Amino acid sequence: MKRILILLFSILVIFNNVIFAEEIEKNETEDEIQEELSIYQFPDIKPEFRGFMRYRFIDLSGSERAGEFEYLHSSIAGSGLFIAFPFPHRLHLELDVLNKNDFFGDVRYAYKDTILFRGLTRKVFHNLDNVTLVDSGTSDLYTVDREDAGEKYGIEKSMSKLFLRFKMPQFPFHIYLNGNFITKNGTQQQRFLANYGSRDRKSTKREIDWNSTDIGIGANSHLGPVEMDVSHSEKRLEINKENIMENSYDGRILPHNLMPEIKGSTTSLKLHTAYTGRLVAAATLSWIDRENMDSKAKAGYFIGAGDMTYMPHERLTFFVKYRHKKTDMDNPDSIPVNYLGYSDYTSSITVKPSISSNVDRLSSTVRYRPINRLTLNAEYIYERTERDNSDEWKLSRVTTRNILSFSLNTSIIKKLNLRAKYTHQEADAPAYNNQPDSSDEGKVSLSWSPLKWTSALLSYSFIKENRDKIYYIDEGVQVTANNRERRLDRLLGSISFIVFDNLTITTSYYYLRNKTEQDLLYDNTDLNPGYHTDSGVLYKDSSHTYAANVNYIPKKNINLNADVSHTEGKGNFYPGNPLSATSLSESETNLKIRETNCVVRGDYEFKKGWGLGVKYKYVDYNDLLNNSNDGILHVLLVAISKKW
Repeated sequence: MKRILILLFSILVIFNNVIFAEEIEKNETEDEIQEELSIYQFPDIKPEFRGFMRYRFIDLSGSERAGEFEYLHSSIAGSGLFIAFPFPHRLHLELDVLNKNDFFGDVRYAYKDTILFRGLTRKVFHNLDNVTLVDSGTSDLYTVDREDAGEKYGIEKSMSKLFLRFKMPQFPFHIYLNGNFITKNGTQQQRFLANYGSRDRKSTKREIDWNSTDIGIGANSHLGPVEMDVSHSEKRLEINKENIMENSYDGRILPHNLMPEIKGSTTSLKLHTAYTGRLVAAATLSWIDRENMDSKAKAGYFIGAGDMTYMPHERLTFFVKYRHKKTDMDNPDSIPVNYLGYSDYTSSITVKPSISSNVDRLSSTVRYRPINRLTLNAEYIYERTERDNSDEWKLSRVTTRNILSFSLNTSIIKKLNLRAKYTHQEADAPAYNNQPDSSDEGKVSLSWSPLKWTSALLSYSFIKENRDKIYYIDEGVQVTANNRERRLDRLLGSISFIVFDNLTITTSYYYLRNKTEQDLLYDNTDLNPGYHTDSGVLYKDSSHTYAANVNYIPKKNINLNADVSHTEGKGNFYPGNPLSATSLSESETNLKIRETNCVVRGDYEFKKGWGLGVKYKYVDYNDLLNNSNDGILHVLLVAISKKW
């Protein structure tokens, strides 16, 4: 891979030297002409600075679900924005701090068009649930051990991005560096099966300290009529705390829930022609490598993509796309003795070979505009997946998919626009139970602006999937069950009114309904065969969301805004025998949630750049089946600002 990267960079530099030499000869002649032309004078833009001092008050009663992504502690907050354009420099500094676990930073700098830098950082906090394991009965085979009763869980996540680009003066050749850094710290619940013979379930606390880095270098330039980009990146995932957990299984100490450290690299080559003209082409080649540092399993991917667009007429366009993905998985044949340093691994354990595959996908699209107010699209996609080692996993070796779609975009009458799309898919020998044999998908939306002061949007979509047969594996034997059917419906409606020039009102409604029905198989060691079939098990969920927004500007220096939304959601799981005969509670098979959110904000600007802002947030989370999840959150943010 390194040889490929060196070769690509060498080609890029050689071509640029040739083309740059030609450009110098051309520029020497052009410079004589340009001497008499006036030089552009960059306008004088005064620097701008704005600072905020704020206090954030938090009040929570009940469950932390009401503030799932809030750091639930009152705090002093602040922010600042500085912008300056002292040509040839451009500078942008922005910092917004709510608390130590919730802040945003943005640094931008440019020198002419030669140097460009940007750094972004963001930190958020996620409150996690401590799930209470439910005892399914009095039998010794089904026990619960909660080692983390009363624990509070949460993870802080830091995300940073860096980008630095250098450009050759007066020539389009760039070298760039980029980096992505993600850090997770905190605690979360770990649930696992703690015994072989019985169904002893256990929950405990797990420390989280993960670091992910992805650093890349690249170069791009125009090589005559073609633009070329070459890049290489190295990725690492480091686990600094509790990468592995252990438990006693029948007196043997064995590991479980390993979080492996990962290393990898990606090399990419991208080419495209000029985007002007009747014929446009693009190609991308990527080589990706990943390695599990604990198990020594390796994965290699090659991804190739080609796109071509041809426009023989201004009203007719053809698109052709080809995608190829090769996946090469390589894992050790067995778990060795003393695996990961555990002496209770007294003999090696055979491991199945991983599934490698080749996927080819070809699509062709035709776009036609018979009249200015109507655009028609037709697309056909053929996809073929071929797998190695599929017999070891009782999966189909070859899967093919045929996808056909039609869409239109038209203006029915003035200010009434219609968008519609229909897609039908047929699959032969899909590998996994959640993949359908056939599916139909439709989308339609209407946007209407009958008057200057009102507009409306109505959108509906559905997905219908069907699978004739699904398969389960019981002790190495493939078991066939009956069909799987799924239906998903979504509806969105929105109306906006401009009541006055300074008053707007928007209302909306969103509806979702999801329904899945299929056979399930349960393990049963007392029967021969050792499974029980539960036919036609139904799962369904639905939600309704009502929302409204009001924005009012009574004066130029006063801005008032209010948002309110209410969501009602429910889910139902209807198992048959034998689960229906157990002591499953309603909260284990059903879900009923109501959540109300309200945000009110007001900003007032005084003279001489001073300002005052107030923001209030209210959340009411109500679990109708489990009162322990109920919670009410109040957040009040008061800010004083000054602009220079």
